[in-house]
Amino acid sequence: MNNIKTIEEYLEEKISPGEGLLFEAKTLLNSELATDVQHQEKSYAIIRQYSRQKLKQEIIAIQKMFVTAPENRDYLHRVTRLFKKC
Repeated sequence: MNNIKTIEEYLEEKISPGEGLLFEAKTLLNSELATDVQHQEKSYAIIRQYSRQKLKQEIIAIQKMFVTAPENRDYLHRVTRLFKKC
């Protein structure tokens, strides 16, 4: 569990450059630690990707609600006309 916290601090650059170099040296000497770092990096990448997809879905849902709301018709019509002038 302690490795997770240390790896997180390293990946998020929350440690000094000297500590970072020391940590990198430890990963060269300890293949298990190096593997743990790779797994944690992959986990973070998956979480970021999921977060992006979730945010995109939320934006699309809001956009659909906005476009279909009757009270926004006039506004949407004005914006459409604005872009037709270009």
